[in-house]
Amino acid sequence: MAPILVLDPNLAVCPDFTTEAHATSRLALTNLNLTEEQAVDFLKTAWQNENNAAKIVWGQQLAERQEAEEEEARVARENAEAKAAAEREELEAVAVELKKKYKAKFLPIENDTPMPDHLPVNYPHAVMQKLQKGEYVEMWFFTERGIRDTSSSLGASQPQTFSMTSADEDGVIHMMPTAAAKVAKLVQRDEDLSWEDFTGSYLRFLAAMRQTGWPEDRVKMFGTFWSSIMVDERATSVDDTVVDKRTLIIYQAEQRRAWHDMVALGKSVPNLAIRNASAMDRAHRKAVNWRHKILLQESALQIQVCNNLSRPWR
Repeated sequence: MAPILVLDPNLAVCPDFTTEAHATSRLALTNLNLTEEQAVDFLKTAWQNENNAAKIVWGQQLAERQEAEEEEARVARENAEAKAAAEREELEAVAVELKKKYKAKFLPIENDTPMPDHLPVNYPHAVMQKLQKGEYVEMWFFTERGIRDTSSSLGASQPQTFSMTSADEDGVIHMMPTAAAKVAKLVQRDEDLSWEDFTGSYLRFLAAMRQTGWPEDRVKMFGTFWSSIMVDERATSVDDTVVDKRTLIIYQAEQRRAWHDMVALGKSVPNLAIRNASAMDRAHRKAVNWRHKILLQESALQIQVCNNLSRPWR
């Protein structure tokens, strides 16, 4: 292994070998039958050869040192770049999370798009979440009454309070937001909707399905299903008993719920738009029974009023 030089041999000056300081070296050479002048030349040549060899070693040392410094600088630069990249990635990740968390804050502004003529309808977040998952949602939420009731209850900016809904066999108490519990008491079954509520809600329902990313083939299927209800001869019949329209209401309610049940079980995805005559007959019988119950209730009420009027005053 070559010795490590600490002094630059290029700065070294050849000694004067004619001086008294080098007399011993000259004597050793003159004893070998060299003249004084030859001894001085020999010493100079030996020194120059040694100095030239040292210059080569020095050059190698400089090259190695420069290479080491460059490598050290490269590693330091790469470390700095890696650190900066990691910091950028961390900041970008934070920015992405912020955009996800506060999506509305970061939506791009459409400079050429004015505000709409009609304000958008806002449905409860829980309802839209169920729709997004493809789950069954009552049509009541898309009626005018449903929109008014949910916007006044669920849309209020007030502290969230919770109410107990039930307790299971293990004693676990189930809670739900008080506002949601109040709305749950107002929700009507699809079978109980009025004809006006039904006709005013299904178009909003289709728009909400598109808004929550339902596949277009399913949206078209539901659109065809409800449109067939609207063009059915019962929808335009002159029927004082309202049995015809109630038949259609019950039919669409039961068929839609059954479709969701079948999909949830993963058995099949039938075409809801295909008319089912048997289901329509069942719906008609239920509508007739519904009408009979109303007549019985009205008769009982009339009898009670007559009895009250016939009682003598005391």
